[in-house]
Amino acid sequence: MKKFDAAVQFWRNMLDKGIRPDNKACGALAVGLCDGGQVDLAYELVIGVISGGLSEVSTLVYNALISGFCRAGGIDKALAIVSFMSRTGCKPDLVTYNVLLNYCCNEFMFEEAVKLLKKMECSATEPDVYSYNQLLKAFCKANHPDKAYQFMVTKMVPKVTYKLIIGALVRENKLSDACRVWDQMMEKGLTLDRGISEMLINAIKS
Repeated sequence: MKKFDAAVQFWRNMLDKGIRPDNKACGALAVGLCDGGQVDLAYELVIGVISGGLSEVSTLVYNALISGFCRAGGIDKALAIVSFMSRTGCKPDLVTYNVLLNYCCNEFMFEEAVKLLKKMECSATEPDVYSYNQLLKAFCKANHPDKAYQFMVTKMVPKVTYKLIIGALVRENKLSDACRVWDQMMEKGLTLDRGISEMLINAIKS
């Protein structure tokens, strides 16, 4: 706590002297405090100078706060920051959406996760492989490989996603579906690694 106290005191001394924190300073404070579990304090100090017109910050700073609140379970505050940053003209980027998506998937908030993906697809921020795999992994962890498969067939997915779905289907004893996904992989010229191949073969033999 002492190092945080020193950083906060230095920050306040800057403001008292009329020194405007730049983007780098705001980022260092936000990341440091959020990593140390002091996300509420980070929000108070950083958003305070932004709201007061003392600083203009990049998406990186907002993302640090959003990630901090998500790790602390404060999704409502994280979403409020997204709304705030948009009003200041700082658009959410891929990292912003993936942080929120990660939270929704970890909490099995599937409806919210799908809405986020659709919002990304309709915006200038296209989802990446990580975005899609987060939802697919969550479906599998929640024992919904059928939903993962239905989602997968509508998207362009990488090899790792096929492996993920096959493993989940085998564990759910849905072997015909697992074989169908395997066939799709073969049609695309993809191959399974030894571990997944042996899992599927042993499941079929048993």
